[in-house]
Amino acid sequence: MADLVVLALMVLFTLFNKFHGIIASDLMLALLVHWVGWLFIGSPLGVISRSLSTFGLFARVNWWGNLVLLLSSLAPVCAAAYGLNFFSAVIFTTAVTASINGVFLLDLRRMLRSNGASPDGRVGLDEWRRFGNSLFLALSVVVDMLRQQGVRLLIAPLVSLTQIVSFSTSRTVANVAFQCLNALGQPLIPELMAMVRQKDDKKIALTLNSVWLGSIGLLHPFLLLLSVFAPTIYTHWTAGKIAYDQTLMSVFFSSIAIYAAYLPYLMLVQGANESKVQLRIAVVISVVILVSVPIAASMWNLRGVALALFISEAVAMVLYCLVAISWCKNQDLRLPSFGFSCNVASSIILFVLFNAGAIVRMSAAAAYLVAGIVGAVLLWRKGQLAIWRAENA
Repeated sequence: MADLVVLALMVLFTLFNKFHGIIASDLMLALLVHWVGWLFIGSPLGVISRSLSTFGLFARVNWWGNLVLLLSSLAPVCAAAYGLNFFSAVIFTTAVTASINGVFLLDLRRMLRSNGASPDGRVGLDEWRRFGNSLFLALSVVVDMLRQQGVRLLIAPLVSLTQIVSFSTSRTVANVAFQCLNALGQPLIPELMAMVRQKDDKKIALTLNSVWLGSIGLLHPFLLLLSVFAPTIYTHWTAGKIAYDQTLMSVFFSSIAIYAAYLPYLMLVQGANESKVQLRIAVVISVVILVSVPIAASMWNLRGVALALFISEAVAMVLYCLVAISWCKNQDLRLPSFGFSCNVASSIILFVLFNAGAIVRMSAAAAYLVAGIVGAVLLWRKGQLAIWRAENA
């Protein structure tokens, strides 16, 4: 539906330009070509690929998605290398993306038929009800995107242009880390919800504790080591034109650690399709940002903005934790809490360590790695013991 609206607006704008004797710009034509390709191939792909996750085919769909992403990223590079102009490059990129997506779509249709899930075209009350629920989820995604990307617009009147550039550059690392964590967490959701349906407390605990252990044993030492080498990397990256702020980056790194701590709870809420709850949480977090960012920016500039974002992540952690625990109680499931508590405590310790000396941070990273290895061995032995007991029960 959104695709049709955007496409209609672009067509009207193009016709308006022509009727007034104005030649439509290459940019508008390029957008038109891109959206036509997305409307007829990309949009159906998104719907079908998500529906196949419930049949245990997430890995296969994800590999297809990675191939599409790789080829669609290489296409504009090849177009530029051969000297194509802007509009020709867009047509070439759209053609390459549409071709690989077309093959992907044929494979998806075959997988749908093999699992007895081929759509029959009938739309009943249940379908409309699901569509209505999906709108809440779509709104929560939009609100979350505005929360993540709209901060720069919020601080624009409060700080200078140089500070906005510094903030955006520094936050790029955090945004990449958030995307990487989501990329690692999303494939676990179908498997996790399968365990929920089976009421398998032990497997759920093992999975969530594995995620928390990976956070402490891998992510936290990586952040510590990155904080040691970040000044040098940052200076080379910005060609020395933007000053590095250790405190600002420390707050961003701590926000990453907090997000990783509540990521398992977020996965449970997303897997449970609690769309209305997700929308409410997104709205609450956005309100927290709208209130706290101007106040903090006026008091501590960019560091205050980073602190306000850290507070919003802490609020999100509390809300998702409460919702996930409440939902699991209704499902007669018990969630492990020790791993989560260790992650939160470790995140607080990280915030202190980020402002310590380089030797202290490197030593702490080594200690985290050792603790992660020991914890992995203990968790593996606990899992093996649980399997042995189940087999000999």
